[in-house]
Amino acid sequence: MASAEVLKELQRKHPSVKLPVGQDVSAWPVDKLSEYFEKQVYLDSMLDSDVSDEFDSDVEEADRGAPLSNLDKIMEVTAPRIDIQKSSEPQPSLSPLVPTGDAKKSTEGGRAFRVMVYGATGYTGQLICKDAISRDMDIVMAGRNESKLRDLSSKLSPRRATPIAAIDLRDTCALDRALEGISVVVHCAGPFAETFAPMVEACIRNGVHYVDINGEISVIDSISQYSEAAKRKGIMLLPAVGFDVVPSDTLAFALSKKVQECDLRSSGCKLKLYFHYNESGALISRGTSNVMRSGKRGVYLCRESGKISEVPSKAVPLAEREQCSYAPYTSATLLSVKPASMADVATAFFSTGIANIYCYMSDKASMIQFRSIVTPFSEAVSDRGQKTQPIGPTDKENEVGEAYVHGSIHNGSTKLVSGTLKCPAPYKVTYMAVRYVLDQISQEGFKPGFNTPTTAFGLDFLGSCQMKLHLD
Repeated sequence: MASAEVLKELQRKHPSVKLPVGQDVSAWPVDKLSEYFEKQVYLDSMLDSDVSDEFDSDVEEADRGAPLSNLDKIMEVTAPRIDIQKSSEPQPSLSPLVPTGDAKKSTEGGRAFRVMVYGATGYTGQLICKDAISRDMDIVMAGRNESKLRDLSSKLSPRRATPIAAIDLRDTCALDRALEGISVVVHCAGPFAETFAPMVEACIRNGVHYVDINGEISVIDSISQYSEAAKRKGIMLLPAVGFDVVPSDTLAFALSKKVQECDLRSSGCKLKLYFHYNESGALISRGTSNVMRSGKRGVYLCRESGKISEVPSKAVPLAEREQCSYAPYTSATLLSVKPASMADVATAFFSTGIANIYCYMSDKASMIQFRSIVTPFSEAVSDRGQKTQPIGPTDKENEVGEAYVHGSIHNGSTKLVSGTLKCPAPYKVTYMAVRYVLDQISQEGFKPGFNTPTTAFGLDFLGSCQMKLHLD
């Protein structure tokens, strides 16, 4: 199709997009035209609707499909299969490649403690593997691509190659074989709506603890349905052990403990969480960019009367938007915010018992993220430029980055308690949180069944993730 015809079709589909002044766009190549319209459409959505901010897997996507008005509809997307049996039927897959290695001396349940990181070659998976190897933890780096896994093993442990396992999650037999001798799976491969069920079920079949860094609301709720099966096996299912949701879950839990005399399950009680980042803290990985690009526009998710609800976003002028301060960790300046579909809509319900949950993102942080989204990612660069950027924040950016969460609990129109939390950059929080969880499980410090970060470990992440908490 000629450029002029493509332009006509794009204008028909996206009549709100304004063409650049003084340029003959009909002469542009088709790919340049498509990219321009894609960016402009996304910018429009940033200005008048929410942006899902899920700092999770390297290839994670948000769920798409029919509108979700409550938990029952969400569960239809990824309904778990509770009858879990080991399969003897072979399925097409890549063969597991798990070289024998010396197990770390620490034990869990009387056996050597070994961790599988599935999705190891993604940006966040690499951070987790690098941290684990630096602490001499016995790990297996797993995923689908054998070549990438071998390269990563050589890169992170050049003197002594870390074991790898190339596995297709559709191959139940291969997955079961790969989990032999594994104590914990850290699942980092998205989109989690497509990958969580086979991995959770394999962990239950084989008596292996399940930990993930997912921030997908529907997936977290679906994993909760496996709780009884996990309890029978004596294992823990712990999703959302990343920036989504460790800091905000910690804040929500701390706030709820300050008002224990109140009935948090009452219909008038609500939790509000507000997110903000400094310049480096707002930077995102290629996978997070994929989430934000693919998410449904013009709506946001909240929890109302215990049910997850999809609410249409409304264009609100900046001057009329709700505002939030993140003092004492930033200046007392009020920043405008807008609704955001954060994973706390799922987890905070289990952590606090509060049935009405609303999340917001600062407009300033959203626009920083937007600039990152429209800049192409490249594995060939290590520094951030105007035309390209690395596949995730650099080590320096992760060191200087900061994130802030303000929260409040209300009963009707009365504010009961509020507070603010400060933490390191999101991706740094993720690998530190995973580190703490693995250390606890290795010492048999876990709670069987489905958990959120705080139902499992309370306020322990404050210290382990270098967070600071101020309650008003």
